[in-house]
Amino acid sequence: MVRRIALAILGVTSVVRGFSYVGPRSPDSSPAQLAFVDHLIPLSWYAVGWIVTGGIALLAVAWRRFQPLGFGFAIGFNLLWAGSFMLSQVFLHIPRAYVSAMSYIAIAGLAICVAALSERSHPPEIPQGVECRPSE
Repeated sequence: MVRRIALAILGVTSVVRGFSYVGPRSPDSSPAQLAFVDHLIPLSWYAVGWIVTGGIALLAVAWRRFQPLGFGFAIGFNLLWAGSFMLSQVFLHIPRAYVSAMSYIAIAGLAICVAALSERSHPPEIPQGVECRPSE
């Protein structure tokens, strides 16, 4: 259940973030903190990536088979954004970009922790022939 809740949160926030990068923009409207990712690929393409990531994560809420993919994409995109923010802090001297970078790193780190949790849909079965003894 914890993994599904985390995937739902990652899914919704990824879709919202993706839609925030959709639409007409002036060439100078790109956030300076995203200069490194925007230099490689236009933000509108990342918008599609974020939306697809969110869709996969939301799909994984219902279908367990997609959970590794949902976590993987969400972790990857958050680390990509964290990297761009950190690089802009170091090389472009964007004030306080590290604060947002740490938030993206925290999201990715927490997603890694939740993805590593094992979920049981039922209690473990006791093997045949094993008897439980009271502790002495």
